[in-house]
Amino acid sequence: MDSPPPTTRPGRRVAALPRWPAATVVATLLAMASPTLAADPPGAQAIVESAAKHWAFQTLRRPALPPVPAPEASNPVDRFVARGLRSAGIEAAGEADRATLVRRVAFTLTGLPPTPEQIADYVGDPR
Repeated sequence: MDSPPPTTRPGRRVAALPRWPAATVVATLLAMASPTLAADPPGAQAIVESAAKHWAFQTLRRPALPPVPAPEASNPVDRFVARGLRSAGIEAAGEADRATLVRRVAFTLTGLPPTPEQIADYVGDPR
């Protein structure tokens, strides 16, 4: 079995890697030795502040829904898609008919086209 190819990381990120575990170890050792020293280990606050700005640690916020005409958006996600399409100058295709939908589902689930009977059953079903 081959190892994955070596990859390079941006210098800033690589430089920050050894500091974070080291700061945690230093803070733990200082807490065991002296509670007053552990309150502010050297460099730990800068690392904590830097990590707090990272996107993964930000509080989730619900974005405002973009205004779009009603036919373009049947659910909230459609509003964002419609806004992106409009900003790119692309017009959305119409809604697919039932025969097209059953073909898409059949290809997705089985990799094969539906039989004519399956298409007729689906198109004829009012649900």
